[in-house]
Amino acid sequence: MDVSTPLDQTDTITSFMNAFCKAGAEAVRCYVDISHSDPLDPPYMPEYFVSSYILQHLGSRWVMTLETNLNHIMCLNQSIPAKNSKRRVDMVIFDPITNAKSTILALAEFKNGKLDYETIPSKDSDRDKMLRLFSLIDTCPYGIVCGWIDQRWLDYHQPRLPDTLFTDVVPGSFRDKNTYLFGALLMKNHNFHTRID
Repeated sequence: MDVSTPLDQTDTITSFMNAFCKAGAEAVRCYVDISHSDPLDPPYMPEYFVSSYILQHLGSRWVMTLETNLNHIMCLNQSIPAKNSKRRVDMVIFDPITNAKSTILALAEFKNGKLDYETIPSKDSDRDKMLRLFSLIDTCPYGIVCGWIDQRWLDYHQPRLPDTLFTDVVPGSFRDKNTYLFGALLMKNHNFHTRID
């Protein structure tokens, strides 16, 4: 049975995205303070630092897992048969309304220095990966493509962004005088079916 997104889930995803971006911005600031480097300076901040920080700071309100095998996620499908896969998803966020690891709210992929949305020949973006995941998973209403960026990146790319953008400014000042943000593109899964147990 295909249904539209319930109103309470829209409120839930907006609330989550705001908290997610705030925690992401705080994670970037934390790493900058520890490493004494600006957010996009080499050696680059590892993606897993940000996802782990978000898990630690939001885990009391939302059930989440990191580096989750796609096979586990596909077992929750309603109508798409599970396929064997070795792929992993950076983060899985479960719906806090049910507070169970059987109702997915969103899948997230992280990148350093950009929101990986552009399709380039011979290279899949995180957005392309998410669209492929949506063709395999029918019980997840949303995908998130996120990362830490500077204001110049956002100014250049924002007119071309294909999905709903959420951002939060990384607090504090930086040696290079740039403004940094944690940004996240929210994508809807058009194959989504409400799970019926």
